Amino acid sequence: MLGREGRKGKGAAPRIYVSSEPAENAWCLVFRLDADGLVVERSNKDYVPPRIDRKILESPDSRAFDSGFEKAVRGGELPRRTLYFPAARSGFMQTFGALTALVFGALGGGYFDQATVGAIPGTAADFLRFLAQLRTDQLSRLDQEAVNVMEGLVLGGKVRLESEETARQVVFQPDGFSQAWPIESAATSAAELAPLILYLRHYARGRDGVFIDEPEAHFHPASQVPLARGLLQMARHLQYVVIATHSEFLVGELSNLLLEQRVPAAKDGPAPRTPVEVYEFCPGDENREGVNVKRLEFDPTEGFDIEQFSRVTEKTYARAVELYDAVHDRNAS
Repeated sequence: MLGREGRKGKGAAPRIYVSSEPAENAWCLVFRLDADGLVVERSNKDYVPPRIDRKILESPDSRAFDSGFEKAVRGGELPRRTLYFPAARSGFMQTFGALTALVFGALGGGYFDQATVGAIPGTAADFLRFLAQLRTDQLSRLDQEAVNVMEGLVLGGKVRLESEETARQVVFQPDGFSQAWPIESAATSAAELAPLILYLRHYARGRDGVFIDEPEAHFHPASQVPLARGLLQMARHLQYVVIATHSEFLVGELSNLLLEQRVPAAKDGPAPRTPVEVYEFCPGDENREGVNVKRLEFDPTEGFDIEQFSRVTEKTYARAVELYDAVHDRNAS
């Protein structure tokens, strides 16, 4: 597989050379991304041995190779597209109009590929591209239950993308109000969740993979709890949803929702089960650097508990008891 260095245009796409006997039947597979997701091009013309030799031993029958590749990439567990929602999403949304104009110009001029000073990191550039290319006339075919939860139970209002000939803006309309306000004038929590709602409404596809950094940012604990339900609803319709969080409220409600799936079926039928894996990142010991990562086993009768959250809560409570005793001079006698 060759990297992008020194290549431009379609040639920048990673490529895999597959050797065979006789040598003239070798294949070159080129991977690239476009609006339809992962596109694989293949050709056995002008075969040039790569600088990094990674040979794939495969049947010389190209049809056998195609079926195996199709199963692994298109019919397997890999998502067709991935999108990363970075931290500080509200910052992007509060300057949405200016950013949209900037990104359209930057993309057209190849800024992200050519910039050497002030270059935008790849994940942030992808997120900006996603925001700039959202269209009001494009709607997702996925179930919108997650959007209903996020707008109705979490935000208490509707997020809308409005587009005119000379301007595009995101607005927020609180429930019970006839007026909508630009997202930069709304609460920070609305601006944080707006990109996710717009993604689900206008862009999402069933084979997508989504990475969300701190979805609970700027939310009151009372709003973080229903947010867990919206995220779980979202995960039922996408290939992957990966979340990084520091919220014991979000994790606690997620545990409750997984337990809810195991409650004996009611008259309306059992709740659909969503596979979830939870990993805890703990600061290393005093004599070690970095973090320790461990997978938490889900107890089908008790859920799971994040030990570091519990330790912080217990330590804070113990400190409060000590201070209460000191204030009231409980130990003076």
